[in-house]
Amino acid sequence: MQKPLICISNCKCLEIYILVCIDTEVLVRRFYKMKTKWGFSQFLSQKTFNNAANGYLVDDCCIFGAEVFVIQRPLKLEKSVLKKPSGGTITWKMDNFSKFDQEFCKSPVVSIDGIKWYLSAYPKGDVSSKDTHLSVFLELLEPITLLPNFEVYVKCKLRLRNQINFNHLEKIVENRFTSTSTDWGFTRFVALEDVYDSSKGYMLKDSLTVEAEFILISKTE
Repeated sequence: MQKPLICISNCKCLEIYILVCIDTEVLVRRFYKMKTKWGFSQFLSQKTFNNAANGYLVDDCCIFGAEVFVIQRPLKLEKSVLKKPSGGTITWKMDNFSKFDQEFCKSPVVSIDGIKWYLSAYPKGDVSSKDTHLSVFLELLEPITLLPNFEVYVKCKLRLRNQINFNHLEKIVENRFTSTSTDWGFTRFVALEDVYDSSKGYMLKDSLTVEAEFILISKTE
């Protein structure tokens, strides 16, 4: 929102506008050693920012500020250290990909560090990427069994294997999973036109291979 500040002098009035952005998705953001920054990926459009009439950029100079309110919480006891799990990879071969008629599908379940995980995919994209992209997510199998204050931090690679060479498509997933935050991934993991393009090497004999390789994992309570 914009708040006008009126500077009154003996002559004319000058209006200076300050852009105020409030994070309304979550009332409190938690900073810790695995998550050191929060912000807005689309804070302000370049067109609005560069428009001199808006007053954000004056003489090639702008001013940013942040008002921070610190909330101290009781110390959490860490039940396991940050580590790379052994054998922490989910490999999912999706046969007859072009013939999928269901909206989404699931991989076999794999237990990693005592927690059960699986991959889910929307072969023709979810609601926000319908008929344009393959959507892929990492999910907890039984989130309701977790205690309310239990968290699992995961950093992993979601990978679409190139079946011709080693030029795999890889994207990093980094998230805290809880009983209420159970999945994380990409609605636009890869364009369907790239999936079906034989020169890309992702599809072979109407089959795709999707993987999740766990890099780091830590459980806290």
